[in-house]
Amino acid sequence: MVVISLALFLISAYSVDAAFRLPSTITPTKYSLSIAPSLETPFTYTGTVNIIIQTSNVPEGSLNTIALHKDFSVTAETPEVTAVASGQKISVIAVSHDNETQMYTLTLASALSPNSAYNISIAFSGVLRKDYIGLFVGSYTFNSTKLYYVAANFKPMYARLSFPCFDEPGIKSVFELIVRKTSSQFALSNMPASSTSSDAVFFMPSPKISTHSLSIFVASNASFKNQTEEVETGTSLTIFYPIGANVEYFNTLSLLQSIGEQVIQVSHPLKQCNIFVLPDLQTQSFAGFGNIYFRQDLMMKPYQGSTEQQQIETYGIFVDQIVKQFVSDFVTPAWWSDVWLTEGIATYLKYIVLNYALSSDVNVNYMLMINTRQAALSMDTLSYPLVEADINTTTRIIRSVQDDLKKYKGAAVLMMVDTTFSGAASRAILTKLLIDKAYGTITTAEFLQMISEVNNEFTGMEAWFSNSGYPVVAETGWLWNGSRVNVISQTPASWKVP
Repeated sequence: MVVISLALFLISAYSVDAAFRLPSTITPTKYSLSIAPSLETPFTYTGTVNIIIQTSNVPEGSLNTIALHKDFSVTAETPEVTAVASGQKISVIAVSHDNETQMYTLTLASALSPNSAYNISIAFSGVLRKDYIGLFVGSYTFNSTKLYYVAANFKPMYARLSFPCFDEPGIKSVFELIVRKTSSQFALSNMPASSTSSDAVFFMPSPKISTHSLSIFVASNASFKNQTEEVETGTSLTIFYPIGANVEYFNTLSLLQSIGEQVIQVSHPLKQCNIFVLPDLQTQSFAGFGNIYFRQDLMMKPYQGSTEQQQIETYGIFVDQIVKQFVSDFVTPAWWSDVWLTEGIATYLKYIVLNYALSSDVNVNYMLMINTRQAALSMDTLSYPLVEADINTTTRIIRSVQDDLKKYKGAAVLMMVDTTFSGAASRAILTKLLIDKAYGTITTAEFLQMISEVNNEFTGMEAWFSNSGYPVVAETGWLWNGSRVNVISQTPASWKVP
């Protein structure tokens, strides 16, 4: 019964318009990406990408197109496709681009063979963005001098704004990155450098990650300082901050990183984490795998006279990004319909980490209950479920990622698991998720299966994700002839309450 129920849930949750999904007949296994950003006007970049792809067991002669993602703002030369085993080139006879789906389709002169590997080679170029998404250029002023840096913000689906790629969260590949630079610049990415020359940094191959997890940072040697500290769990934490910035906050960051890993019971898989403090950042924070970026005013030591609530909220921004390293990058929701697995879990764990980290009179667990449940219930009238089926367009994807319902209702469901069974039930499930799905993907149906495996009494919870609203009774009333008339109502949906 559980298997049938989960199967039906999986079918309904993933009825996404196929036009917005890349075909499953081709899977990228490795990117060799070389990129050369310029920190001088007009702030352009050039690059090449070689993508090793693997074809599936398709009928012979049926696969004569390759679809990937590329935004129209990225200029690409005619791609070359080569069979890995034989070295034979396959001519690309046509290239098309769909602005709505952002799909970049190559039509080939002959079909690709099934169960075979091919290399796609594409030279590309573009202009560094100034809106803090994709590959962008930022700056700050010190002693009347403007200092520039380049950073990559590829979440949720902004890698395609910078280079041709298979830009879906559930498609994970190895990345081997080369960043071209000048002798007066430094470059960082997800992985340590394997070698460095005056004009390039060669990075070690990454584990399998999504395109949105890739991270790139380039700046002048003179524009940022750094400080490194070892976290108790063995992770190396380095903070890069502008000249003249206050770094008193740093000790708190290493403490929160350490406790975050202890609560999750899994050390940061990359064994290193870089923190970048950016004065001009418009958003509070963003991250790639192993690299977290914060606006400078948030990273300063909490102001004298600030309330404990304000301090907790400030620390919470950092903890939120720590947790997302695990539930967005290390293990990744298979599609944006499952984004609550990132946002809900991060919101739930944020308060638990803060409760361990902060010695205060404030009951952070109580704050979790109040902030999460009240925020979730205040959205009770919204007419869409936690897991939505039609997340496909750019607008829908961004709205889903930024949707507070995903955070608070997702966290409320995890709190319900803890309340029903034990205070550590959800964390046991999350630890199992990180171990079983390391460097892989997760769906809501698979998460529900994990819940039942941890405790077989906790089954039949699909309605909590597929139904709109909550299993609550609503009371409304009005005055009639001087008397109040009360009406109690409930939605017709069926819920299983533990």
